[in-house]
Amino acid sequence: MCDDPEWINGLSYPIVESYHPNSAGHASGYTPAVSPLLTGATVTAGPALERRAVRTAPAQAATQRQYAALDAAIEPKPVEPVDLHGAEARRAAARAGVDVDDPASVAAADRRADARQLAARGERPVG
Repeated sequence: MCDDPEWINGLSYPIVESYHPNSAGHASGYTPAVSPLLTGATVTAGPALERRAVRTAPAQAATQRQYAALDAAIEPKPVEPVDLHGAEARRAAARAGVDVDDPASVAAADRRADARQLAARGERPVG
C-alpha cells in the first residue's frame, strides 16, 4: 500500500475496502504469487483473463451470496491504531537498529525483513 502505484488499499471508508488488493494488486501481485500454489502454474492476469473475469463475475457473485448472511452477522470490533512513534515502539526500533525518524533506515529495515521472509521460504528476491 506504500508503493507507487499502490497494490493494496490503505485504511479507507467504507472500512471493508481497507487492506484489500485493488485491480493492479490482483493482476500484478496476488494472481502471479498465489496461482502456482493453487493451480501448479503461474497465471498471468492479462486482457484475456480480465475478460473471462468480467464474463464469469455474475456466477461468482451468486456463489458468494450464500456467505453474505454469515458475513453480515460478524460483529465489527474497533481497531486501535498502533503508535509507531511511541516510547515502546521507539525502544523496539532502536534495539533493531532502526531510526523511525529516518525513512531510509525504515526502508532498509523493511528490505531486511523481506529478505529474511524470503529466505525462510527458500526463495530469492526478484530484481
